[in-house]
Amino acid sequence: MLAEGLRKVRRHDEALGALGLGVARAQGHGQRYFDAEIHRVRAEILLDKDRDAVEEAEALFGQSLEVARRQEAKMFELRTATSLARLWQRQGKRDAARALRRLPLSGARRPPRVLSRLRAGMYAAFC
Repeated sequence: MLAEGLRKVRRHDEALGALGLGVARAQGHGQRYFDAEIHRVRAEILLDKDRDAVEEAEALFGQSLEVARRQEAKMFELRTATSLARLWQRQGKRDAARALRRLPLSGARRPPRVLSRLRAGMYAAFC
């Protein structure tokens, strides 16, 4: 995603603009597949741009989790949970961050080996 690349090189305003353009195009075509990821990326960009944008970022992460769960998009749910847990860990909310590790993945439609790797990646992010 272009917005992620721009975020990594600290061109935050351009990243937000690219994200907005992508959202407009997707909505114009009725594509909602990446809505959860779009909310997550927007939150990450806002946090990179302004560390004090915590409330807005948490709200976006919450929206991302809701969309991912509604769409049964476990990969996006895990990505968002990992991002949110990292934020909470930076704030000293370690118990809340660890609780996200226990996401219900039983309904996921992926081979068990992939799920165990995803969980391992989340565990590494929280510890």
